[in-house]
Amino acid sequence: MKKGPYMITFPSGKGGVGKTNLVASLAVALTQMGKRVMVLDGDLSLANVDLLFGVNPTSTLQHVLLGGKSLKEILVEGPLGIQIIPASSGVDELSRLDERERRSLIKEFKLLGRGADFLLIDTAPGLTPNVLDFVMASDLSIVVTTPEVTSITDAYATIKVISMRRPTLQLPLVVNMTGGEREASEVVERIRMVAARFLKVKVTSLGFIPSDQSVPQSVAKQRPFYLAFPYSPASQGIASLAQRLMEGELYCFVNESDNQQIG
Repeated sequence: MKKGPYMITFPSGKGGVGKTNLVASLAVALTQMGKRVMVLDGDLSLANVDLLFGVNPTSTLQHVLLGGKSLKEILVEGPLGIQIIPASSGVDELSRLDERERRSLIKEFKLLGRGADFLLIDTAPGLTPNVLDFVMASDLSIVVTTPEVTSITDAYATIKVISMRRPTLQLPLVVNMTGGEREASEVVERIRMVAARFLKVKVTSLGFIPSDQSVPQSVAKQRPFYLAFPYSPASQGIASLAQRLMEGELYCFVNESDNQQIG
């Protein structure tokens, strides 16, 4: 693995696809596999990663950007030693950062994450300038979708926009909240065929997370479902995703021409 954190973003075309739950549980799974993990709440103005981890930060990115604190000062420790960079909720200024501010902030995130193996970024829904800058700076972007028609359409649009900006960035899919492997495969195939025909982009799959009542139950407990219900179907899907990342099945382009393997 390259020096510094391996930065993974999780874009989605629409909200409600379960990204935050997925990211929180993936962080737990990777940590249990011996990796040092940092999680950034990339939804800068409508944050909720801290809630899923059951932590109550006294300072957030609002205090960094508007109050003079450093990123290190707002860092909080979650379960199993996972490091969390909390964002704010209801602070409109954070959704309207200019390009210079966004680039500077991302550089600081990477510097802070030097001691981590993975920096997982739970981005906001849609393709705002904040989200696109996170994606452009990442080593890998995992597009999260569900079997809903609107989610599939938005996942394709997400791949289209990102691939036009950075053709070398891999954009594998994870199908969340699915009824099973067959349904997930059908979703991936639909997106793969359209992307190949109209975008000339090869879409791959990183797996699927089944619909599972343990997920909303874990939210009520304010614990990632991989911790609260480690043997649930959803947790098995997360374990498979984490294992694929650990086994180095994917390749990234840290620099546009440098192909490096995870592992």
